[in-house]
Amino acid sequence: MEPLEAFFSGYDGFTHDLAAPATREFRRLCQVRGWDRNSNEREEAMSRFRVALIQQFNLTYGTDINNLNGWHAMMTHMGVDPLPETVAECKKIVKRLFVNLVDLVDARGDPTQQVRLFNSEVALSKYTRKSKKIFPRDEAKAGGILKFLLRQIMRPRQRK
Repeated sequence: MEPLEAFFSGYDGFTHDLAAPATREFRRLCQVRGWDRNSNEREEAMSRFRVALIQQFNLTYGTDINNLNGWHAMMTHMGVDPLPETVAECKKIVKRLFVNLVDLVDARGDPTQQVRLFNSEVALSKYTRKSKKIFPRDEAKAGGILKFLLRQIMRPRQRK
């Protein structure tokens, strides 16, 4: 069982829609459970949900920064074509891209699905905050491929 599926299956009476975006399903879970925004139950569930998002990303794209297959799987969802031939080229390209990480996790089930790329960190920040698809940055600092994708969402830099 994948991490997000395991997270949602831990709540009796909640039927997780595997095709729905993870954050939408989390909001629906909160509604079904009747959790207030600041309730302890919601906060605890949010903490577990964040961990599941990171685990899902790592399972889907890997943590080994030297694994070209992981980079290619991720870059395919970003619409990068042709795919770079080396990990060094992948790193160079990905550092210049702005993508919502929750969208990238949600794309995992469909290898043909491409996620939206943004032309700046500011544009990505606006989309991320409006859609409330905020990837847990602090928990994600462990490294791996993920570190090349982290952006400043709350205080975006004016770079393109």
